[in-house]
Amino acid sequence: MFSRYLCFLETHSRSVVFMCLALSLLLASGMTRLGLSSDFRVYFSDDNPQLKTFDALEAQFSKMDNLWIYIESEGSSFFSSDRLPIIEKLTEEAWTLAHVIRVSSLTNYQHTDVEGDELWVNFLVEDAPSLSSEQLQKIQAIARSEPALKSNVISEDGQAALIQLRLALPDDGEGRIAAGQESLAQARALMAEYRTAYPDVRFLLAGSVASNVTMQEAVAQDLGSLAIVSYLMLLAILWLLLRSVFGMMISLGIISMSSLGTLGFFGWLGTTLAPVAGFVLTAIMTLAIADSVHLLVSYFQQLGEGKKKRQAIRESFRINLGPVFVTSLTTIIGVLCLNTSDSPPYQDLGNMIAVGVFMAWLLSMTLTPALLFWLPEPSNHSSDSQQSVGGLQRALLALAERVIRYPKAWFVGCGCVVLVLCYSVSFNKLSESWHEFFDHTFEIRQAVERINETISGNNLMEFSMETGVADGIYEPEYMQTLADFSDWLRAQPGVANVYTVSDTVKRLNRDLNQGQSDAYRIPQSRELIAQQLLLYELSLPMGLGLEDTIDLDRSATRVGVTLKKMDSEQIIAIEQNARLWLAEHAPQLVETEGTSYAVIFAHIVHRNVVSLVIGTMMAMLVICVVLMISLRSVKLGLLSLVPNIAPAALAYGIWGMTEGYIDTSVAVVMCISLGVVVDDTVHFMSKYLRARREHGMSAPEAIRYAFRTVAVALLITTITLVAGFSVMMFSHFTPSVATGTLMALTLALALVVDFLFLPALLLLFDKMSYYQSHTEQVSSSGLLDESRGDDRDFKSHDNELRTMMASRVTQGHVQKEKTR
Repeated sequence: MFSRYLCFLETHSRSVVFMCLALSLLLASGMTRLGLSSDFRVYFSDDNPQLKTFDALEAQFSKMDNLWIYIESEGSSFFSSDRLPIIEKLTEEAWTLAHVIRVSSLTNYQHTDVEGDELWVNFLVEDAPSLSSEQLQKIQAIARSEPALKSNVISEDGQAALIQLRLALPDDGEGRIAAGQESLAQARALMAEYRTAYPDVRFLLAGSVASNVTMQEAVAQDLGSLAIVSYLMLLAILWLLLRSVFGMMISLGIISMSSLGTLGFFGWLGTTLAPVAGFVLTAIMTLAIADSVHLLVSYFQQLGEGKKKRQAIRESFRINLGPVFVTSLTTIIGVLCLNTSDSPPYQDLGNMIAVGVFMAWLLSMTLTPALLFWLPEPSNHSSDSQQSVGGLQRALLALAERVIRYPKAWFVGCGCVVLVLCYSVSFNKLSESWHEFFDHTFEIRQAVERINETISGNNLMEFSMETGVADGIYEPEYMQTLADFSDWLRAQPGVANVYTVSDTVKRLNRDLNQGQSDAYRIPQSRELIAQQLLLYELSLPMGLGLEDTIDLDRSATRVGVTLKKMDSEQIIAIEQNARLWLAEHAPQLVETEGTSYAVIFAHIVHRNVVSLVIGTMMAMLVICVVLMISLRSVKLGLLSLVPNIAPAALAYGIWGMTEGYIDTSVAVVMCISLGVVVDDTVHFMSKYLRARREHGMSAPEAIRYAFRTVAVALLITTITLVAGFSVMMFSHFTPSVATGTLMALTLALALVVDFLFLPALLLLFDKMSYYQSHTEQVSSSGLLDESRGDDRDFKSHDNELRTMMASRVTQGHVQKEKTR
């Protein structure tokens, strides 16, 4: 069947080439249908419990979508007649931005005063340019004492201020994305005007809307610039290692058609890409190159040995057909285990890479041989390319001799390194820091850093304090519980500010009692609390009421917590401790939990890591079975697991000593790398077993044969893979940087393990006799059986092998007689 297939490709080579090109162009045309999502919700499945809590709180009160304008005037305070007007004017203009439903700042803070029996509620700042120094000092004193202002909208030294915008975006996905882009675009235009008008003042944008849109911009940037960089790098590496324009162009054709065809295929399916999709194109381009490189390196080696083009093609495919199929299959199995992730974008990531690897295999098995048959034999295969390959081969054979000479030393040494680094895996802690998704080239990262350093924090957490009874919030016991809970929150490490209606009630009670300091407390009368809040609400201007803090039936209030910069573990700890406090001190309230973007992202890393570990174990089990079948040996299949598991363990150990965290982007590497590192092991083992079973070689001879026939191809593909994934280190989206860096490290370590540890492992544990190995090869078949070109070649080879075996037996008898 193999011979007939190659004969068909040779006879119809042009037709096959044009059909592959036409199919690839048809698939690639679907790229125009791909969408890019800037909605954080794409990271979570519909049944995510934290997302359900988030949606419930938004439905009960108001949306949490926000946009923050950070203003900094280094060296001068905003509590001055020339700086305070900037905040006042910008606050007014912020109301004009699309979808804004509330603007909060220092200047429009609802300050209360009492004149006789009348309660007056006014903006804290009115007509800022005309304020006297005494008035400015009074405003500064209020800003430093009021809980709603302190560490919230103005820094302690007054040199930095924050204007907080709350937005109401549509619920549907596309409308939500478009609305967020519209609001941010208008805000950016407004900031451009202010930067021109006030060149000595710094204006930055932050908030969830800015974060979502920036994610979309980051993935577009990766899909554009980094894809081009990857392409050029692969081009350079292929030229340096193959030294053949002929082979370089074929490989680039395969990776281009595989990557673009995959994106187009998912475009036809109507897929919307999430930010992590910036990693997809580079991953597919990098992985797609491996199959064609193995085929081409073997092809050039056969030509260098004097074979004609037709014979070289047939031999190259004969010795690579099984290994290439198995490696592609294991890679697909590995990336498909990403479907166990709780985050849909990572499921899409695995599916897209799987389709890309399948397309690369399909094109390598059809387009590559068709092109080799159609195009003339390369004229320079015996010069630069052979010289380059020959030099690499000699160096690798020298390495093989060292391993063969001291297998126990290499085994023990490598084993000790593996054990030490495996222990270092425990240095990693689960953490998701969504505010660090972008590097400092993005405005939002700069804003987040400055807000944390000068005013408050960028992480929010909100609680719905539910009584379960209409008008239940007016009960003094409820308000006191609310005040106690707020005081407890403020005492927690990392809490910058707490916003609660109990502070408003205490302030109203003080002001309505002639400003007496001892009246700053919760009234003991339900009627008094209700009257004070009603009087206050009637005095508030449109858009600045309490509707985002108190629900419609007055059964619940909203408590907002601003947290300093912290990782997901710290956020989860505060949220869990808050729930424990409420369970102990407020059992009469409906059980609640904190929610926000930060809380959901904090929990997703735990859910993802657990699900990905389960998925990896499932994939490992399936890959183990595939290897046992392909190697036709339970023992060798189990032995091959060691060099397949070790690289990821080594990489995560080094990561633990250097970075010390595992987030979702880092966790997915265990799935993606599992199927990829198997490639080197399968190719090495296939050549080793060919020497043992087909040529009857000893284990040391088989190791030399494997290094001679496949080591160069493994080195070239690994260098290409490492370089391809290393390109992601230049991404401005930090999850892509982490994934690319760890993938490159894992693949580099996989080659080291397969060149040093795997040969030592085989030399120590593979004790199969020569004659037994040859008998097994003749009487059995498997995925890695390398189909022989025709019967005449097989008979000739078999006769040579029998002659060799007989010669060895004869030599053994002669040696015994001499000994006697």
